[in-house]
Amino acid sequence: MELLRIGDNKLKVTLSGEDMEHYRLDSESMDYDTTETRSAFWQILDEAKHKTGFDAGGGRIFVQIYSSRAGGCEMYVTLVGEEEEPQSEPPRIGTAIYCFDTLTVLLDVCR
Repeated sequence: MELLRIGDNKLKVTLSGEDMEHYRLDSESMDYDTTETRSAFWQILDEAKHKTGFDAGGGRIFVQIYSSRAGGCEMYVTLVGEEEEPQSEPPRIGTAIYCFDTLTVLLDVCR
């Protein structure tokens, strides 16, 4: 297994055919709803945390999986939806529509 941290929020995991057998995964039929896939996935992410510092346990993640011809796969894990600190006052956004009778009046207002 090869782990490559692409940035603060993204990790690339390359699994060989042997890795897929070890974790009992099949890239064509991986389904997070099954206990086996979920367990294998979190084992991989736990190892990634220890080796790269990438922590996927604190929020929502987006996973992309691409099969390789040799029987393995590439997996991209992206942290998404991290909550930002609430602002003390929400920004004020509004719309205003103005109408001017003549171009001269508009230019006077702009000056």
